[in-house]
Formats: sequence, C-alpha cells, structure tokens
Amino acid sequence: MRTVSSAAVLVAVALLVLALPVLGATEGTVPWDQLEIAIGPVVLVWGALVAGVIQVLKAVQVGNPPRPLLDTAQKIWLANVLLGGVGVLVYELTQGTVLLQAVLNAVLAVLTASGVFEAAKTAGAAGKASTGPVS
Repeated sequence: MRTVSSAAVLVAVALLVLALPVLGATEGTVPWDQLEIAIGPVVLVWGALVAGVIQVLKAVQVGNPPRPLLDTAQKIWLANVLLGGVGVLVYELTQGTVLLQAVLNAVLAVLTASGVFEAAKTAGAAGKASTGPVS
C-alpha cells in the first residue's frame, strides 16, 4: 500500500513539473493568477475540531458483536474528508470566497486534521517509548 501511495505522489509531482513550463509559456491570464493561499484560523480550528470528532467516533461501538464505527483507515479518511473538507468548503463558499480558494482551504483543513492526528499519535508513541530506563 505504501508503494502505491509513493508512486501516486511521484506521478503527481512529475506531472506538475512537466506542466509548469507549459503554463508559464501561456499568454494572457489563467484562473489562478490572483490566487492567494492562506491558512486562516477557521481552517486551523476546524481541522483540530474534526480531528477530535474523529477520535470520538473511533471510540463509538456499533453492531453485534460491537466494533468501532471507524475501524479502518479508509473510514477514518472518509470521515475526515466529509467533516473537514466539506465543512470548510461550505463555510468558505458562504463567505463569498472564490471556488478555487475555497477548495484549497478545504484541502488544507483535511491535511490539518490529519496532521494533528498524526502528531498526537506520534507524541503518544514517543511517550510510551520514553517510559523505560534511561541509558
């Protein structure tokens, strides 16, 4: 699975690198000429809130026999995209933000929530590892 993810990222980067000279050579304007990427407080707060909600949903047990509601990585990512991405996208659009900017802010919210979760998980693992004797 990790190999597929790495290959997908490499393909995306390669396509971007190949597309940059073509985009730079175009005359006139392109839709993203006036685009600004800004991580505002809404994205940061919403990302942290979504990370907390996902942790709560992972503890919710459903079914017989009981199993966690979010028991796979795919379900966790889907919840992250639905709560984080769609929530920020709707907020940004209601504030009058341009569609492309709203989509980028939604993606940043999803990445923020994922980053907060990974940081907490890493800190928890480091805390467990550091409980042993000091050498």
